Amino acid sequence: MLIGQAELNLGAADLGTILFALQLGQLIMMIFSGRLVTRFGSYRILLFSILMYAFSLTNLGLAQNSWQLALGLFVFGLFGNLSNISVNTPGVYAKGLFKRTIMSSFHGMCSLEGFTGALVGFGTLSLKLSTYVHFLIVAAVVLILVSFNFKFLIKAKETIVAQKKKGFQKPDRSLILLGIIGFCTMASEGIMFD
Repeated sequence: MLIGQAELNLGAADLGTILFALQLGQLIMMIFSGRLVTRFGSYRILLFSILMYAFSLTNLGLAQNSWQLALGLFVFGLFGNLSNISVNTPGVYAKGLFKRTIMSSFHGMCSLEGFTGALVGFGTLSLKLSTYVHFLIVAAVVLILVSFNFKFLIKAKETIVAQKKKGFQKPDRSLILLGIIGFCTMASEGIMFD
């Protein structure tokens, strides 16, 4: 993103404000992502969201001003959260196929992905590639990886258990505390990611 910051002549405060659009997109999609995955299945939603995630990444490289970058980051955040939720769902099902815990290895691969992304970014800087070309190459690699590996995803349809509810009910105290902890964790993780 530093390339975009230099290309758009953004100060640190401007960039920090614009990066908030990414978190806002993730937060808004969080309301809908679980419902979408439950209704249509993680398999379909993952295919849609990962393609849109890659496409929205390339559009970030085309931003000519700060509001276009903010809008692009907002859309990127929407599809990023939808991809995250839909890829974690088959991960939970895959966990049931093994006799040991494997979820931590999924998160370890996510960390490895971050280091790989940093190395690729460093490489594109040394090659003096534009932001758009860099993001286009990344999107192409993602599409190739998805096309070769998508057949290995678990196709599990989530079952919906109907329960009668009486309008709005106040959640219990422990759920509220878990929500606050989750929100603070998500916010700090997002800040470190940005």
